[in-house]
Amino acid sequence: MLDFSFSPAQEEYRSALRRIALEELLPRYQTGDAEQIYPTEQIKRILAFGTKFWADRTEEPDLITVGITAEEVARGDFNVVLMSLGASYSRHFLSEVRPALLERWLPGLATGDQTIGLCLTEPGAGSDMAAMVAAAVPKGDGYRINGVKNSVSFINADVFYVFVRTDPEATGWRGISAFLIPRDTPGLSFEIWDDLGCRAVPRGTLVLKDVDVPREWMVGAPDQAFAMISRFFDINRAVIGLVHWRRNAIDRGDDRVH
Repeated sequence: MLDFSFSPAQEEYRSALRRIALEELLPRYQTGDAEQIYPTEQIKRILAFGTKFWADRTEEPDLITVGITAEEVARGDFNVVLMSLGASYSRHFLSEVRPALLERWLPGLATGDQTIGLCLTEPGAGSDMAAMVAAAVPKGDGYRINGVKNSVSFINADVFYVFVRTDPEATGWRGISAFLIPRDTPGLSFEIWDDLGCRAVPRGTLVLKDVDVPREWMVGAPDQAFAMISRFFDINRAVIGLVHWRRNAIDRGDDRVH
């Protein structure tokens, strides 16, 4: 018979993380959200705890650990969840990033000192990547990008994971590529939205006007970004489901300990 129980280490991790969520995250959740205070220190706290917890164990954190983290952190503050999921989650999110780019960005993301924003949605396309119009055209040894991305969560990010069309002849989900673009790149501008909820995580619009990027900033193979990000979405949907299940249970007053 299959055993779906957590390992002893995972149970210990879950119990300890729950205490942190209820004792440290929950008391400042409403104030932080109302005052639009990004939870930097809370994210760092969760990441540091996870790093320390697993450092001396033979068992390594995996996607089950990611799910535990998402659910338990959501008990306290779901604004903290996505940026505190740890290395296992980041390895899937950035699975095809070049080693040099990983060396540049992964250490800061792993400690919470830096933030990344995923840029897919567009004003005329919504989340339908097949209707994407933001485009990159070859320029010298790189590309020049023009386009608008909206509904970008973490518009405060240090680096943006931007998806654009690189093959003008392609249609649908073909011909799309992705780039990691630092916030201070010339040609980027930002508008923060006045949201009704989740206000501690700023959301808004990213405008790219004549943004020149080197070829080395491309993630994965040219024109193949749809398949690449789709594999990650299979994981991310499960994470989002766990977060909302936990928050809905709390809102119903049915937050059972199980």
